[in-house]
Amino acid sequence: MDKTVLAIDVGGTKTAAGLVNREGKILSSSRRPVVRDGLEKLVESLTEQARELLKDAAEQPCSMGVGIKGLVDDRHNCLVSSSILGGGQRKNLRELLEESIGLPCVIDNDVNAATLAEAAWGAGQENDTFVFVNVGTGTAIGIYDRGRLVRGSENTCGEVCNMLLSLPGEEGLFSLEAVASGQGLAEEAARLAPQFPGSVLVKSGKPVCAQDIFSAAREKDRLAERIIENAIYALTLSTVNMEAVTGAGLYVFGGGVVSDPLIFDRLRDGVPEFCRRYGLRLSMDLRISSLGAADAGLLGAARLAFTR
Repeated sequence: MDKTVLAIDVGGTKTAAGLVNREGKILSSSRRPVVRDGLEKLVESLTEQARELLKDAAEQPCSMGVGIKGLVDDRHNCLVSSSILGGGQRKNLRELLEESIGLPCVIDNDVNAATLAEAAWGAGQENDTFVFVNVGTGTAIGIYDRGRLVRGSENTCGEVCNMLLSLPGEEGLFSLEAVASGQGLAEEAARLAPQFPGSVLVKSGKPVCAQDIFSAAREKDRLAERIIENAIYALTLSTVNMEAVTGAGLYVFGGGVVSDPLIFDRLRDGVPEFCRRYGLRLSMDLRISSLGAADAGLLGAARLAFTR
């Protein structure tokens, strides 16, 4: 039985690698910007990152897990496509990592992986049914129902990034990820900028990120406040609708965007108020993941390795 595994989390902006034990403790780890120069360059970067950890390891791992932003065929344990690599054809990332690092590998979508970590080391220790909601660079959920991950026919269950909704005072429909994600917040800043020419986000003349928007919102900048208001509304509406579909009751939130109290505190308070306003008999427990926004993906990759 493996006591220690190598975990690799490939996200939209960074890669994390670490050695993790069966209790979910990260023994050592490193982070670096994600390489987007094609499959070979990504494998080369991940291999170098892994070897740095392995050379100083007190105990060599017997397997590795890889969580990646993208579509994974869980039946054949292979990556189908990822925006990190571009294109839609199958990518032999797992096989190349096994060859270069020398460990058997399990690969899956990063949010699925984080959901399994939550089940093993987080809220799942006391609850066999919950929804893990990741709002970071992108937005997606993992559904854990009575002790198992719900995958759907093509392992695409939980891609709520494509959920459509309307916004107060706006025409047309928006996808959830376009309004409530790190990338979405930045895109919203550009879209709404003409309405708020006096905003510090506009006057800077530079592309903005989620942290710029949070900082400006805390200074009562109206553009930033509008972006945050839209994100909270979108997440509130989506969470209520998810409960109507899943009946999970428990929603565990992870990811750097939603973990900011500026969003989560208002979301937690706003969901029950929304239900009362519209006469919905829904009761939900909303909480932030105890795994931490920075480590949930890495722990998810580790959990994949332990399920090999």
